[in-house]
Amino acid sequence: MLELPGQLALSSFRLAKLTRALRHADERVKAVTAHFVYLVDTTAALGKQDRSRLKSLLLSDDKPGKSGKAAKKLYVVPRPGTISPWSSKATDIVRACDIDAIRRVERGICYALTFSSRVADDAVLALGPQLHDRMTEVVFADVGDAAALFEAHEPAPVAYVPLAAEG
Repeated sequence: MLELPGQLALSSFRLAKLTRALRHADERVKAVTAHFVYLVDTTAALGKQDRSRLKSLLLSDDKPGKSGKAAKKLYVVPRPGTISPWSSKATDIVRACDIDAIRRVERGICYALTFSSRVADDAVLALGPQLHDRMTEVVFADVGDAAALFEAHEPAPVAYVPLAAEG
């Protein structure tokens, strides 16, 4: 899986609102930044030209967002086992641009949280419900865990439940 940092994901107004909500949940939160992160499932390493073309497509000449080294990061991505509508369309576009080594592209948001004092990893993860929609998204503390998005599983066999007999 290839990870590409993306542009800012939220306006300053939305970041300020989110920071207030996170401070309400944990008063140690100082600041929050949010930028897109593009996760790319490839069949082979991308050449220099393909990588450059992919960055041009995804970033639209915007500069990638940056987060401080001391910030704690949380990655919000679509639920594993699903393909987001954004991914479906972006993957079609990438394929139309003849970047053949790409199976799928998915987009998430990397939230970088800074705190006024030391904070345990569990406390950072406890802020996850403020950052995502649990029906369609999940939160990971490590971007490597997002590789689960691209895992292929065999479908379970169809099962029938006799409602009249066991209802």
